[in-house]
Amino acid sequence: MPSAIKKAREFGDDLAIIFVESQGATQERMERFAWDRGWMGTTAMWTREAPFRTGSRGLPNFALIGADGKILMKGHPMSMQSKVVKAIEEEIKKGKGAPEGAPRSLKSAYKALAKGDYAKARAAAEKVVAKAGDDAADASAFVESVDARFDKAAKRVEYLLSKGFALRADALHDELRAGAKGNDEFEARAAALTHSLTSDEVSDEMKLDKTFSKLEEKLHEDGLDEKLLRKVRKLVEKNEGSRVMQRARRILDLAG
Repeated sequence: MPSAIKKAREFGDDLAIIFVESQGATQERMERFAWDRGWMGTTAMWTREAPFRTGSRGLPNFALIGADGKILMKGHPMSMQSKVVKAIEEEIKKGKGAPEGAPRSLKSAYKALAKGDYAKARAAAEKVVAKAGDDAADASAFVESVDARFDKAAKRVEYLLSKGFALRADALHDELRAGAKGNDEFEARAAALTHSLTSDEVSDEMKLDKTFSKLEEKLHEDGLDEKLLRKVRKLVEKNEGSRVMQRARRILDLAG
């Protein structure tokens, strides 16, 4: 587990890690266990429902899945650390460029998309579509994928706001807005989010998030320390009803 947490911190958003509890613990007990050991605070996800069975026996065991959904390797993680890291690095590198079999004409489009430049990626693919060559169908499909990816990112900003992650929503919005420049539809969607993020209500949430996030970072390092929890309780009492405080309340509930 510690090695997987280390990978989550090292690779960040380039690597999705899902921890599956398989010994019958409740959701609360599972979360409390992770907090107590300082394993929270990464992009890793925790669940009691296995997405699929690896076929491996004993604990721990893992499965490394590629971007295409195929299992690259599986087994006991501690016996193949270097191989796992190498496979992860290779898969991430592949994800930065055009997939195998993609037309050469879309190389620049894939490169732009990998950098988060949605407008540039879409424009490059549209030029290929306009030429109506043999690669037009691939380019058209790529345009649709860019639209879907932008929509998903925009909805994630909205989701983060609704769950009290105002600062993370703002940071993602900045990336989205930068990637939207040059495309009217993308810019309009980003502008609508800007309007939401600059409202008085969200501005107050951001200020509160800055305060709470400092305490949360210490809890990530020290676990559910009672001294830190007292500070969280005081913050919650002063700011009941805030979406940010819903996050704080969950921690307090786990601490008991």
